[in-house]
Amino acid sequence: AMMRSQCISSGINAEYGDGYEYSRTSNRFWRKTRRPSGCKYNYETSDGRCIYGTCYGVDPNRNWDVDFGRQGVSRNPCSDIYPGKRPFTESNTQAMSKWLADNARQIELYLSFHSYSQLFLKPVGYDRNPPVDAAMHNAAGSAVVNAIAGTHGKIYKNIRSVELYPTSGSSQDWMYSKGVKNAYTIELRDTGRYGFQLPASQIIPTGEEY
Repeated sequence: AMMRSQCISSGINAEYGDGYEYSRTSNRFWRKTRRPSGCKYNYETSDGRCIYGTCYGVDPNRNWDVDFGRQGVSRNPCSDIYPGKRPFTESNTQAMSKWLADNARQIELYLSFHSYSQLFLKPVGYDRNPPVDAAMHNAAGSAVVNAIAGTHGKIYKNIRSVELYPTSGSSQDWMYSKGVKNAYTIELRDTGRYGFQLPASQIIPTGEEY
């Protein structure tokens, strides 16, 4: 988040610290949190025990309280896009949202970094009608993708989040709903050759583009 007086970094994968650690030790492509989230196939006994096993985690970028649970989500708690039973069920999204809400008036820019696809995504992800700040978002996106192309020649697309696919409950859209007009999501390198397994040699160049 960019402040008027300083730049504040919330750290790598602040939205799902426990899931990030799990991805380092057990499942490289884990993308959710790790708290038990329900029963596989939603089957459980009358006393609450799971018949076919336990599901773990929710998608933290669908766990925010904006158009929650309506689009681009799954009701299956084992799914990678399970948003949780209600907004802010996870301790990390609770902590992030509290800090961001407390400081929203000072925040001029919010960026949520993801991978992959090389996209600059603008608000909002749940409504195909452009928001009132669409012209400003378009100008910001054009400036960003042009600057990236001028760094290492990589081409990013400047589109609205909903044009990628409709989603509810993202941190970007929640920040926009709190009055932070410049709230965007960046899908980093690449466009599919390596996907989520980007070579280490591309880490620094990717950082230099931002």
